[in-house]
Amino acid sequence: MPLTITLRRAAAAFGVQGPAAGRRLKGLPVTKMPPTGRGGRQHVYPLAAVLPRVHRPEHIGPMFRASTDDSSLFVGTGAEVMQMAEELDAWLTPAMRSRYARVRAQILAGLAAGRGGAAFLPLIETLYRKVLLHSDVLRHVVLG
Repeated sequence: MPLTITLRRAAAAFGVQGPAAGRRLKGLPVTKMPPTGRGGRQHVYPLAAVLPRVHRPEHIGPMFRASTDDSSLFVGTGAEVMQMAEELDAWLTPAMRSRYARVRAQILAGLAAGRGGAAFLPLIETLYRKVLLHSDVLRHVVLG
């Protein structure tokens, strides 16, 4: 997953203690990392799954600053990833949605201009959803 955030960093971005952040993020896909030093196990969440749980706009910027980017192009596969993308899409504000529409138009234009791009057209909605999870696209759509 390109952008991830630990439970501790999410708590700091939310401005709450760890247990309160844990309750907010309960039910989200989580990766439990091995213990490092005195801190114990780290719980790592995909930022795209955490953002729909953010209700105050002033917490969005700190979430991105606290997140870690692994610079991967692979955003995952399976129903869990598609559900995460759909929930993120439903969370977008009108301004974010207009930036996302421009991204979608550029993807379609790129596919149309590319040789063999028509082969991807049956999968265009899946591609649109997955591209929203990519770190650079997510930053652009959410932060502007």
